[in-house]
Amino acid sequence: MADWKPALTPEQVKPQNDIEALTLALRLAVSAPTDEQSQKALKLANQLSSSLTKEQVDAVKAELEVEMAND
Repeated sequence: MADWKPALTPEQVKPQNDIEALTLALRLAVSAPTDEQSQKALKLANQLSSSLTKEQVDAVKAELEVEMAND
């Protein structure tokens, strides 16, 4: 699956801030078809979370958990 492409390209999804970027990175980590791609997205998410407060990170995680539960 080396040629896997996300449903949206970076040109289509341009986060406006670190919260949006973290949300996107976590979505990519969960939906990535390989462990390697998932790990890359998680690494990015960890880097992004360092610029946010714990409350902001927790809010993003909670939002995504709700989304996943509703899918």
